[in-house]
Amino acid sequence: MGCYNLLRILRQFQTGSDTPTLVFVATTQEEVGTRGAHVVSNTQRADVALVLEATVAADTPNVPEDKCPSRMGVGAVLTVMDRSMIANQNVFHTLKKLAEKHGIKHQIKKPGFGGTDAGPIHLAGSGIPSGVISVPCRYIHTANSYMDLSDIEEVLKLSETFIQEFPEKP
Repeated sequence: MGCYNLLRILRQFQTGSDTPTLVFVATTQEEVGTRGAHVVSNTQRADVALVLEATVAADTPNVPEDKCPSRMGVGAVLTVMDRSMIANQNVFHTLKKLAEKHGIKHQIKKPGFGGTDAGPIHLAGSGIPSGVISVPCRYIHTANSYMDLSDIEEVLKLSETFIQEFPEKP
């Protein structure tokens, strides 16, 4: 899902005079130690990192509300924290404010579930301000995962808006 979103965003931000320097990275082995993110975060000195991924949507019968990190059809998922990182407050609040300003559907991921590539990235060097935008996905990490196309579009809108409007140095 993250790679798909990156390709769509890359198409939107082709080289131009108003385009900031963007580095797009597709990492591997997130689930076995975020190995790809460790490598890239030590070779790219980014001013800010925005991790795009899929996250658990557990809005199914018999799942208690406190065990449901996100819901399908509600929009992009913003992560405040998880087991691997605490989002940079400036990045997180900018994402939230941009979503509200532009009418982009979003939700806040319930903390404590999983980790992301933002974990090693936000700790690299002297720290890289990082944020995470996710697509809610039911039955994640199985042969047949399900996503709502409207959630994917909201993630893309928010990502593109962030790139266009975020200040150069967070």
